[in-house]
Order: sequence, then structure tokens, then C-alpha cells
Amino acid sequence: MMYKRIAALAVASLMTSLAVAQDAQAPQELMIELNTLASTEQGCGMTFLIQNSLPQSIDTISLQLVMFNAKGQVEKTIGLPFRDLPTGKDKVRQFNLPGLKCETIKGMLINDITACEGNGVDKAICTKALKTRSKTDVTLQG
Repeated sequence: MMYKRIAALAVASLMTSLAVAQDAQAPQELMIELNTLASTEQGCGMTFLIQNSLPQSIDTISLQLVMFNAKGQVEKTIGLPFRDLPTGKDKVRQFNLPGLKCETIKGMLINDITACEGNGVDKAICTKALKTRSKTDVTLQG
């Protein structure tokens, strides 16, 4: 009877260890996707999809974004407040950039994370975990 209990405890311990190892292997990323660009009467409308798979929620995050034209020259630099990013939840953020034509933008660079704050959040974590992708013809780099 005692051997069965020891065996059951050993199996339970192994299962817990495997679950912890799987959690440790889960990617901890801050994925920012340029989802759409659309010209509006006011300028260029941008839609971003953000996925926070960090263990911490982010109360506020702001990015410095640089836009390049077809010649690779800087077209515009702007700060964008992405606000809060709860952990494990996707968020969509939309911005309109007055006076800018979407057709002139050929690439974007997240030049800096100017703010990344939250309980237990260090700005270095946001920088290290940053990943980018684009579903448009415009590239997005981090």
C-alpha cells in the first residue's frame, strides 16, 4: 500500500514538473503586427494587432515609430501611445496620421520603446520580447 502512495506521489511530481517545463518553454513575446494601412481624408489610418504573451500585464506602452519612403528616406517620426496590454489578450489599436499619405510609406521601424510600465515590468523586458510582423506590403521592423 505504501509503495502505491509513493508511486502516485512520484507520478504527480513528474506531471507537475512537466507542466512547469512546458510553461517555461512558452514564448514570452510582445508581438506587434501592422495589420492594415488605409488612406483617409485626414491622412493615413493604421491598424495594429498587439499580442502580449509576457507573464505581466503592461499598464502603458508607447513606441517611437519611424516611417520610410520608397527611397529609404525618413518620411515621418511619431510617438504612438498603445496604452494598456493585458497579458494573454490580443488588442487592436488604431491611429490616424494627418497629412501623411499611406502610399508613400514603404517601411516602418520601431525605433524605441519610450514607455513600458506595469507591476513587475521592466522596460528591458519589453525591448527584449519585442517581435514584429506585417500583413501589409509595408515592412515593420523592431
